Amino acid sequence: MFQSAFLFGQEPDKIRGDFDPKQSFMGDLSELNILNYVINSTEIKSMSECKYSKVGNIIAWDSSKMTLHNISKKILHSSS
Repeated sequence: MFQSAFLFGQEPDKIRGDFDPKQSFMGDLSELNILNYVINSTEIKSMSECKYSKVGNIIAWDSSKMTLHNISKKILHSSS
């Protein structure tokens, strides 16, 4: 099996590391899902209106399985 990682918000200065903290992503990230197929415009519209959520089959958002490095984690709860 290949050792691999999905990096978001940080560009390594060399393969497998050497990150510059001043080049890190500053912002919020939520519900990142990556699919290996196209979803139709109706699904996209429903997702944009928070009426529908699709879990990725390549990368599925699950914060309990994330490894965090030098970042803070903020949990927001729905008011509904």
